[in-house]
Amino acid sequence: MSSGKLLLHPGDHAVDEDPLIETLRRSGFLGAEYHHALAPDSRRWLAGERFLRLITFLGCSPYLAFKPPADGSDDFCHIELDGPHPRPRFHHGRNTRTGQCPVCRFRPDDTQALIARAAQAPDAPWTCPRCGATTPLGALNWRRNAGSGRLFLIVHSVFPNEAVPNPELLQALQQASGEEWRHFYTLRP
Repeated sequence: MSSGKLLLHPGDHAVDEDPLIETLRRSGFLGAEYHHALAPDSRRWLAGERFLRLITFLGCSPYLAFKPPADGSDDFCHIELDGPHPRPRFHHGRNTRTGQCPVCRFRPDDTQALIARAAQAPDAPWTCPRCGATTPLGALNWRRNAGSGRLFLIVHSVFPNEAVPNPELLQALQQASGEEWRHFYTLRP
């Protein structure tokens, strides 16, 4: 299986989770609720009956396991709700590369320091040394390899760039939350 994740989020906006979950259940994205022994406080679901219509898988023949493994790990394709959080959180992984200035596309050289700062305070300001634009660290262009938000839908065990949310799913998320949703991918560190 893949240690990758697809993360969908509405940026740093607050979203009421109850209408969101209900919409995702009705759309067939979420199946039965799943309780993971190693993360008893997390909210997780098995993939719903329309999951494979709402996420497009690319590549020759991606392998997806939809049942919890006997070893008790979470290494199978399922969905987790992370949040809502009072402040933005920054998700990144071993595939995260340096963010770019969203105005002039300047790439700082201090990749690891920038990622560490974003992980500590994604809403901390960063000023571009080239154009002078100031933006929160989490709002840099992380090229779909990291992101910041207060709420995330995490699809576990998908390889980066092999799973793409289709327009129907993104539209349902927007209608349920009133916000436009984005996505990115991470690999476990």
